[in-house]
Amino acid sequence: MTFPNFQLPNQKEWGAGIGGILAFLAIAALQYFHVSFGAQGDASIDGALLVFFPWFVAKLTPASDQDTLKSVNDTIAQAGTIIGKLTPASDSTAPVTPAAASLAAKAN
Repeated sequence: MTFPNFQLPNQKEWGAGIGGILAFLAIAALQYFHVSFGAQGDASIDGALLVFFPWFVAKLTPASDQDTLKSVNDTIAQAGTIIGKLTPASDSTAPVTPAAASLAAKAN
C-alpha cells in the first residue's frame, strides 16, 4: 500500500489559519454585541478582518528551522536537476526556481 505524497502546513500557514479563526471570532463578537458601523462599514470591516488579519499574522510568524531546511533541500534538489540537464544523458523536465539556477551556476 502506498500513501499519497503530501506535506503538512508550515509554521506560517498555521499562523494564517489561526489568524483567520481569530478574525472570524472577532466578527462574530461584533455581531453578538450589536456593534454596527453602518451597512458599508460593517462589510468593509468584515472584509478587512478576514483578508488582512490572517495575512498580517502570517507575515509576523517566523519560519521554523524545519521549514527553512525543507526550502534549502528543495533548492539543492533543483540545482542537481539543472546540473543533470547539462549532461547529455539527462531527460529531466522539472521546473527550476531562480534560487536553484543561481546555485547551479555557482557549481559550474
